[in-house]
Amino acid sequence: MYEFAGGSSNLIISYGRGKSEVIDMNGPIGKKDQQRNTDKVQEVLDRLYTEGYHLVTSAGGSTTTGPVVTFVFRRD
Repeated sequence: MYEFAGGSSNLIISYGRGKSEVIDMNGPIGKKDQQRNTDKVQEVLDRLYTEGYHLVTSAGGSTTTGPVVTFVFRRD
């Protein structure tokens, strides 16, 4: 799963084998948008844990258009 907070903010979940899910986030500007985006990310994390996935690692960085955060999950 990765979150890209550039001009268009998306949460992208790749399950492998060509299956992925894109969740549109609110714009990266403003406290209301940040709070709503944080709530959406938490909802997805909760869902992944419920589906049996566990966090292996995470990394964050920045690009010229905004920050990028990557989370790697695995399911046994």
